[in-house]
Amino acid sequence: MMCLSLLPVMAVGQTETSGPRYYNTGKLKPVYEEQDDGSAQAGELQKGQEFALLSQDNKWAQIIYLDPAGQERTGYIKASSLKEQAKSHGTAFIKGPDDASKVPLRKSAKKSGAVLGKYYSGVLVDLLEEPGEKYTKVRIGSVTGFIETAYLLTGNAAEDQVFELMTATVNNPDNYSLTLREGPSYKSEKFKGYQNGTTVLVLGVTEEFVHVLTPDGRTGFMMATGLTPSPVYADLDPKNITERPKGYTSVIDNPGGEGAHLRRRGSTASESMGLYRNGTEVVVIGGTTWWKKVWIDGHTGYMMAKFIRGFVPSEDESDGSSDQQFEWDMDSFNNPPGWDEALGGDGVDAPEGE
Repeated sequence: MMCLSLLPVMAVGQTETSGPRYYNTGKLKPVYEEQDDGSAQAGELQKGQEFALLSQDNKWAQIIYLDPAGQERTGYIKASSLKEQAKSHGTAFIKGPDDASKVPLRKSAKKSGAVLGKYYSGVLVDLLEEPGEKYTKVRIGSVTGFIETAYLLTGNAAEDQVFELMTATVNNPDNYSLTLREGPSYKSEKFKGYQNGTTVLVLGVTEEFVHVLTPDGRTGFMMATGLTPSPVYADLDPKNITERPKGYTSVIDNPGGEGAHLRRRGSTASESMGLYRNGTEVVVIGGTTWWKKVWIDGHTGYMMAKFIRGFVPSEDESDGSSDQQFEWDMDSFNNPPGWDEALGGDGVDAPEGE
């Protein structure tokens, strides 16, 4: 198993400036390194994001603000973009129940609200309202949702905190770069491509995408399978990692996609334990016609059979709606034709179907 590397970030309250606060009233706004919109980008201001003024002339304003990692960033924006903040609800750090836990950002202020993503301790959020008794509306980059108030650190509780955010490296096996997108969808607007080897900060994860902060201060989403190590959406207990079991070895083979999800149960509605790329080795240890119970990289779950080489159901087989999940008994199971007689056979050349 690979571990994510760590990067220290600053605490709330370390940006000390006097004078009024400002906020970005328009759409996403680039922040430049110099007083020239042709210069390199030093960061960005999301719609509604707060910042402070360092200096100003007739055309340009030098500003300072905190990015989603809580790091100070300075740069220049057009002076015409300035609008004083009438009232600010401030910022807060996410602090999960433990260092390994991720905190859900929900679409609505209730436990049953759809999860928009899961975020790590140390991510800085903009408060869009005064903290509520149970939930608070926040913004992380361009994403707005609700987080349990108990997992937000504000004021004095946050000032002495030093967090460590995870990092990942762009490593796209299909291209020399990986696209940063506005949202967690392949249909979302493309911002920019980042070359393999680029290190990004990991803010949070969805089932297929990672919410990241790039070295040039941009916030957006990258395909999870294009990052190494690839952060996993599910909250996996390290104590549940198991040794490789006996079973039939195959590989993920999804001709129409990047790979396949390992899920807790045999259902597309079940939580993803990770999106694994085509070619990843799996050990099949049970399942049904349409869902196979498999072991991958220390974790056991269910994967659609049609994405596992040698287990693609034939067209005349049932849709699996009446299949019951079961365990294979290796002592009594009749090996399907074409498999190696030895349990240690590689299994990748097995015939289609079961």
